[in-house]
Amino acid sequence: MTQTELADKLGVTAMTVSRWERGLVEPTASGYIALGNLAGFKEAWYFWRRAGLDEGQVRRTLAHHGKENTRPKTQAKGLGR
Repeated sequence: MTQTELADKLGVTAMTVSRWERGLVEPTASGYIALGNLAGFKEAWYFWRRAGLDEGQVRRTLAHHGKENTRPKTQAKGLGR
């Protein structure tokens, strides 16, 4: 996937993705959540933890609301444009 393709999926610019890859800036919490939502389920928690999500707490909350397989939500706006 190119930087432009990833940027389009995340709602950020290709330059933002480039800055992430070069280590100049980190994604915002919502950016990490969006990256996790694109990743496979096993890899998703790496990104979601970087966003500050606690796996146990998220699972308990989702179970409480009857949404076991729901991924954390994020809005495309404000991901580091």
